[in-house]
Amino acid sequence: MKQMRLVIWGSACVLLALIGGTGWLIYERIQSTVAPKDAATKKDIERVEQRQVQTDIEVEKLKGRMTSAEGRLTDAEGRLKTAEGKITEQGKKVDSLEKQSDELKKRADASEAEIKQNASDLAQARKELDEAKAEREKMRTELNQLRSDVDEIKKALGIKHPE
Repeated sequence: MKQMRLVIWGSACVLLALIGGTGWLIYERIQSTVAPKDAATKKDIERVEQRQVQTDIEVEKLKGRMTSAEGRLTDAEGRLKTAEGKITEQGKKVDSLEKQSDELKKRADASEAEIKQNASDLAQARKELDEAKAEREKMRTELNQLRSDVDEIKKALGIKHPE
């Protein structure tokens, strides 16, 4: 009887071990099919954190570039206004010199030296006007480039365009 109990108990233990082992295998199979394949490791998290730090540094650099570009844009706008003022002034000078030239041509008793001097002044004023116009176009081009740079920087930073 004692041996029978031992055999029954032994069989029961073996049966329980088989059931437990089978249960464990089923659990492992379920975990391998249900568990996400791309579990983040500590290295992955550290790599993402390092990338975030690099991104923050890049954003700060871009903000610095944007501030610098905005400063250059403001400077270029100021220079453009100055150039436009010069153009207006030169235009007035040209108009004035042309009127003087017309008056001098009408007056027959004016000296030839004075007429030549005024013609020379007129040519110089026109040259300065042309130079001022060229400078204005150059500044407009530079201003457009700076605006484009600012737009690109804002786009890179994800800043919404004010338009």
